[in-house]
Amino acid sequence: MDVLREWFVSAFQVSSMSICFCSRLPVFVRRTRTPSSVRLSGFHSLWIIAGRMAVERSAKYTRFVALCEGISKLGTSKDRKRNLLHNFVEGWRMSYQQAYPSNPQPASEMFFPFLRLLLPEADRDRPAYGMKETVLARMFIQELSLVKGGKASETLLHWTKNKPQGADHREVADFAGVAYHVLQDRLSKDGYETGMSIYDINKFLDELGEANGVGGENRKERTNRAFREMLRQLERLEWKWLIRIILKDARLNMGKECILTVCYPDAAELYDATTSLSGVLNLY
Repeated sequence: MDVLREWFVSAFQVSSMSICFCSRLPVFVRRTRTPSSVRLSGFHSLWIIAGRMAVERSAKYTRFVALCEGISKLGTSKDRKRNLLHNFVEGWRMSYQQAYPSNPQPASEMFFPFLRLLLPEADRDRPAYGMKETVLARMFIQELSLVKGGKASETLLHWTKNKPQGADHREVADFAGVAYHVLQDRLSKDGYETGMSIYDINKFLDELGEANGVGGENRKERTNRAFREMLRQLERLEWKWLIRIILKDARLNMGKECILTVCYPDAAELYDATTSLSGVLNLY
């Protein structure tokens, strides 16, 4: 865990501030709720959008991946997973409040870009991608010029039967894990600092959703172009988690209610009522 904690050093740089997510952070005291219709009106709503984009651009996707890796390596220990996520969330809130002390808006508004990646299956604010494992496999085969009928191609297309040799069965239990092993010689190695931000990832996912809405050949062209660019940018560990986000299953084995409750005490109940992550955050 010491290594993981080091990864969190300067995880988010807000207003040229390097933040360290340490193990003991002050409990975040939520502000009094006010109706979202009041808080998100006029110029203030534009300020919120601009602030959210600034936070997204400064937060590195590599650090988000480090969080997910850390949680996944804790196995079935839900308490330890909760503690790790709690430290991450509290550290982010503290860093935001220190960077924007005069902001009347609670830090929860700015957490939406991260939460929708943690809970992709609960994100109703983005159009469907229309992508499953087979579509992703064909995309990798085409854009990486893999030999059709070759071992790598067949493993991706038939990932439930053809498992990479020498891989731990727990690591290749899903398509993302199989792709991680198959593409190890075709993508940048783990630890390569790509510089991609949370904003870049959300923008890519927006492009996939918009392309799916277009349909036809234009959809294929736009999707291929977006993937081609991302293949040049991300290393394979980052791709493993992006694939899981696209397939709307992050496989953190914490459960939606647990993650929401860690972020905000009654968020799970509010989500059941609104079925919207952004709607939940607007109430804080």
